[in-house]
Amino acid sequence: MLAAIEFLAPLFLLATLAAVIPLVIHMLQRQRAQEMPFSTLRFLKLSVEKTARKRRLRDLWLLLLRMAVVVILALGLAKPFLRGSTKLFSNRAAAIVIILDNSPSMSLSDGGEVRFERARTLALKVLDQVREEDEVALLLTGGPSLQQELLYRRVENVQRLIEQARVCLSGADIPAALQRARRLLQQSESPNKEIYLITDLQRSGWQPGSAADDAAKPPGQTVEDEAEAADEQSDGPIPTVVIDVHRERPTNLSLETVEQQVAVPAVGLPVRIIATVRNGALSEQDAQVELTIDGQLIEQSETIRLAPGEKRAFEFLYTPQKAGIQEGRVALVGQDAGPIDNQRFFVLDTQSPVQVALVDQRSGEEVLYRSASYYLERALRPIREGQYAMEVTVLKPELLKDEPLANYSTVLCVDLTPPERRHPRGARTIRLQRRHAVLGLRAE
Repeated sequence: MLAAIEFLAPLFLLATLAAVIPLVIHMLQRQRAQEMPFSTLRFLKLSVEKTARKRRLRDLWLLLLRMAVVVILALGLAKPFLRGSTKLFSNRAAAIVIILDNSPSMSLSDGGEVRFERARTLALKVLDQVREEDEVALLLTGGPSLQQELLYRRVENVQRLIEQARVCLSGADIPAALQRARRLLQQSESPNKEIYLITDLQRSGWQPGSAADDAAKPPGQTVEDEAEAADEQSDGPIPTVVIDVHRERPTNLSLETVEQQVAVPAVGLPVRIIATVRNGALSEQDAQVELTIDGQLIEQSETIRLAPGEKRAFEFLYTPQKAGIQEGRVALVGQDAGPIDNQRFFVLDTQSPVQVALVDQRSGEEVLYRSASYYLERALRPIREGQYAMEVTVLKPELLKDEPLANYSTVLCVDLTPPERRHPRGARTIRLQRRHAVLGLRAE
């Protein structure tokens, strides 16, 4: 199979029609010589014809050069690339590895099309050039592998992997993917080898290696050293075709972090939820964030204009009214080029109210405000109505024998007369679970 020239942006080929513009300008600016009476042309005829021939030849070359510049500019904007170059002068089998970038930036809508969908289409076009005797594999730059990384003889297996590939939330590690591709090609006996890298060329994807990969390498070995070692073990440097699916920088807002600030998530205690939004566009963007709990809209922030590259924190206050696990979601209002980073989820595990028994001998309104338990009760539960992190029950000492004290996490005895060393017959001993406590308090 011979090499084929293809274009990533074929619509720009229409710009080659602009090559006729220099021709039209040339034709319009042609000047006819002005006729003037002259005594004799015998001595000037030869000189004029020689000068005219030189001028016509010069103008023709200048016209062709201008037209060529326009055509070359249009071809450059169409982004041509050569496919199948290793098999140009050989009909021998080839081993091909397709590296598909599935980092979050590939989910952006760029030029009216999602970058990852454009990359998937280009990967399928590469498969169209594969022959029956060739081997082909698919690698992803991030996230878990779809299955064991192998070179397949059947193109249908790789087509299925391409259709199953999805964008992941983890960043791309392109140097590591290239090393995996080289190691995979070393296992092949095919004389021709190729790597196709389909990516949007984000700078973050070229950061070499992860912590896990570095730990597995010998001390002092870098990604570049590993690449040179892989090339030495192979027949030589492996041709790599980089296909750029990036068209323009889209207007994208990203929800970077969501943080909960609360000492103990409990019923009645406000939880502060802080969401950080970043404007990744080159122009100002309006940002608005909403908070939902268990699918119910809790609050929507005001719209704030963010400068290019600016980060802004949006704060929400949410007071749980029931115990148990609640699913929270913080999302950007509206749509932009990258929906994958427009929302984040979190879990709020709210504890049931702590049951506290307050044992006191107070009675009557005349001594109510003098009792220490009165102020202790309001300190433990400052609100009078609704649910709160603590539920306080006031008990009298004579009712303790009939009260199920195991239902209380803590029993506070305030200003009680210390019991005698020996309990009278039939008296009840207070027993609580291991994690519960009985406290005796006495106001001085």
